[in-house]
Amino acid sequence: IGLLQERWEQAAEGMGQVVLIIGEAGLGKSRLVHSLKRHVLEQAQNNGDPIIEWRASQQRQNSSLYPAIECFERVLGFERDDLPATQLEKLVSHLRSINLDGDLEVALIASLLSVPLNGQFPELKLPPQAQREQTTVLLLDWLKELSTAQPLLFVIEDLHWVDPSTLEFVEQLVDRGLNDRILTLLTFRPEFETPWKSKAHQTNLALNRLTKRQIQEMMEQKAKRRLPAALVDQIIERTDGAPLFVAVHTQM
Repeated sequence: IGLLQERWEQAAEGMGQVVLIIGEAGLGKSRLVHSLKRHVLEQAQNNGDPIIEWRASQQRQNSSLYPAIECFERVLGFERDDLPATQLEKLVSHLRSINLDGDLEVALIASLLSVPLNGQFPELKLPPQAQREQTTVLLLDWLKELSTAQPLLFVIEDLHWVDPSTLEFVEQLVDRGLNDRILTLLTFRPEFETPWKSKAHQTNLALNRLTKRQIQEMMEQKAKRRLPAALVDQIIERTDGAPLFVAVHTQM
């Protein structure tokens, strides 16, 4: 967690950072993310939420930009019984607060969220490919504008489940985010490969299963005494060396 906090401080100073947390399920990726989120919130400057999360879904891998859509619906506070006019009002108010409320910007995000413009703004007249490209650029600008008020932690867990459009967006963000006040934190499983090569502002953090010696040292440090080999073997068998499960058992 110390390394993640260091990268956060660098991002806060305008040196954009990207951290990849790589590991199998159960090795503690989400726990690290949670710890950093708590640290960021403790340092928040009360200028709004300093954390933006895009939530990948195994069931929505074929839904273009689903993580962005789900995030906007949370950020804008959409309710199940909101009328289209209310949703549009919430969208325009949010975009106005970060100076992105031009006709094109409103129309692009409204289209992304399937919110009718109701004649209040000109309808989009872009070919599908151009609209997708313009939307990607706008999402990049959106994050950048949010980070002008205060440093921003941008999180996507389970990157291996995102759709191609979202992955393309992330690639562009990594490419251009060097001078932004954004720490991009991505987690995924070892079998997934990012479509971009390692960057100077990128840190890879690989989580591995603990060895028997590491588990024993971890348990004895917690217990503050030597432990029977049979007990250590029992914990190894139960946890399969996953750091998160070992930590849970040592607290019992």
